[in-house]
Amino acid sequence: MAYPQGFIQELKMRSPIQDVVGRYVELKRAGRNLVGRCPFHSEKTPSFTVFEDNYHCFGCSAGGDVITFVMQIENLDYRDAVNFLADRCAMTVPSDERRYANTQKPKLSRERAFSMNKAAARIFYENLVSGDGEEARNYLNSRKLSKSTITRFGIGYAKNDFYDLYNKLTALGYTKDEIKENFLCGISQKTGKPFDMFRNRVMFPIIDTSGNVIAFGGRVMDDSKPKYLNSSDTVVFSKGKSLFALNYAKNVLLGNIESSLVSQGEIILCEGYMDVISMHQAGFSNAVATLGTAITPEHARVVSRYAKRAYLAYDSDEAGKKAADKAMTLLNEVGVETKIIKIDGAKDPDEYIKKFGAQSFKKLLSGSVGQIDFKLNGILSKYNLSNPDEKLRAVDECCDVISTIYSEVKRDVYVQRLSQLTQIKTDSINARIAKGKKKAQRQENTARREDVRKRHCILMTE
Repeated sequence: MAYPQGFIQELKMRSPIQDVVGRYVELKRAGRNLVGRCPFHSEKTPSFTVFEDNYHCFGCSAGGDVITFVMQIENLDYRDAVNFLADRCAMTVPSDERRYANTQKPKLSRERAFSMNKAAARIFYENLVSGDGEEARNYLNSRKLSKSTITRFGIGYAKNDFYDLYNKLTALGYTKDEIKENFLCGISQKTGKPFDMFRNRVMFPIIDTSGNVIAFGGRVMDDSKPKYLNSSDTVVFSKGKSLFALNYAKNVLLGNIESSLVSQGEIILCEGYMDVISMHQAGFSNAVATLGTAITPEHARVVSRYAKRAYLAYDSDEAGKKAADKAMTLLNEVGVETKIIKIDGAKDPDEYIKKFGAQSFKKLLSGSVGQIDFKLNGILSKYNLSNPDEKLRAVDECCDVISTIYSEVKRDVYVQRLSQLTQIKTDSINARIAKGKKKAQRQENTARREDVRKRHCILMTE
């Protein structure tokens, strides 16, 4: 994109990179520069450095000027990042750029994407309440969702028709290219004709914290595959950053709405749409879910803006345990305390609440366990502790976990617990932990020396 050089220079001057980055990253002074934990990857030791007019991460190598930063952090292209900064400092984008842009390949704007998604959500909802939506309504009734819940979440229905949504959107003035770019239609390789991406599915609009419909999730009503189909990333939607129902949960998390079942600053992370919706209907309006993907560092940073504690209400199968372990690691790295909800007697929160009720689920929160307990229980359950060799392997793994605990008091608590469970003296366990900590320290020193070497090389080239 060709903007006048004078305009770009003034835009950067009115948008000091320290101020812009400071809206997303907690920065601290380090000599002439500022440092903080990188917003683009998870790290414990700050390696993200902001210089006078640019930034660089010595951990993941992200870097650039203030426009590049906005492109990365907000998932925008160059043009939209310039507009974002121009709006921030009340500058007008030169008209020459708009004239120049018209000569380029048409591209879906954020405004058009928002309006198209809003229209699509309305169409899906109208399909649900019409005569064609009977099967979808029966399915939602079988999941015990009330009419008010269906309306609140804007749940709809995509007809079993290849062209229903496409025809209705084109009638509203949206082009084939715009609809395709917004992941609401595809193009047949055989015929070259467009077709609806979502067909014969219950539809869940995904809404951002500003109230904009940014994407959709669709669920089949039988056992066909894939069970869920989610929007791909678009100009307004990033799957790795968005959380379903955060638009509602934020009000409770920030204390704007009081609830007898929810405490301010505490969030519940679930695996799917139905779990979240069922929990909101039961009164747990602090529940959210990732969108067809495992939790990412970006998700963790979003959670940290709203919550100090996260309860993980994942499925109790092996995949759920692995997802919980990853979530705990990422959330702890951004300062969010994590607890695992053990769901006995049901496969997921939705089923548990239907079986035992909301008050019973609330009791599960008080009985949840933290990351260390979760890991130790998982290790000990893998081994036969009556077998000496297996017991030794179990103790070794447990000691590696306990050695990561910073607090000496907390570490002693888990040493004593491990001693009771394995009948091994605390002195022996502490000796094993000390040996492991020395090894970890050596590895950390090696990594730190390599980091310093990389920083020196980069600074020498500037």
